[in-house]
Amino acid sequence: MQIGDAPWHQLRLRTLLFANCGRLPGGMVLFPDAEINDGWLDVAAIDTRQGILGWASLFGKVVLQGIGFRRDLPGSPSSITFWRGRDIHVRLQRPGPLQVDGDLIGEAQALSVRVDHKALVVRIRS
Repeated sequence: MQIGDAPWHQLRLRTLLFANCGRLPGGMVLFPDAEINDGWLDVAAIDTRQGILGWASLFGKVVLQGIGFRRDLPGSPSSITFWRGRDIHVRLQRPGPLQVDGDLIGEAQALSVRVDHKALVVRIRS
């Protein structure tokens, strides 16, 4: 993964998520620093090990970071690493599944994601 013009990061992970907001339905906070209107993409690299124990650990981390606790414990069977950027490039060793808003749209071996700051204007009644 490359963020902007920075050097490439080699990652080993289960899921790579891109978002511009941090809350999931039900009020869970997956991206604690994400702001919908700041012009940045937030990226989370998620890895789990040890089957159901890893997924339970990941769920616990998501719940805890929603209340401000954001530290990985040594030997944890899951990890979440965060980055921010305006354009991100990803290359995989082999094609992998690609989803948009939870819908599978195919497979990709390379992907570029970007945000256009102030590209969307939302007006609300005051």
